Amino acid sequence: MFKSTLLSSSTTDLSKFDDVTLEAATDLLKAYLLQKHHAAFLRNGVRLYFNQESNLVFLADDKLRIGVSNHGELREWVSCRVCGAEGFGDEGEICEELCQSCAQRTA
Repeated sequence: MFKSTLLSSSTTDLSKFDDVTLEAATDLLKAYLLQKHHAAFLRNGVRLYFNQESNLVFLADDKLRIGVSNHGELREWVSCRVCGAEGFGDEGEICEELCQSCAQRTA
């Protein structure tokens, strides 16, 4: 899911979070509290979101950098601007791992 789509179908309205989603949000906020100094990818304007289509709870800053909890670790979620491949880590690495056409372009 491209970042713009992820945000457009997401809410910050906590009344829309069910109990499971609130638990996930709690875990994510705890991870952010403990790891925000190491999560330099999230900068200004960090907000909590819930995507009702994917059930993903995530943080996003004002530059649309996305942070999600991965087994208790706050990780950056990236998507390739060319093909839309998504995953954790550096955009170039994700694209090379997940998208053959983009990997061939960089080879």
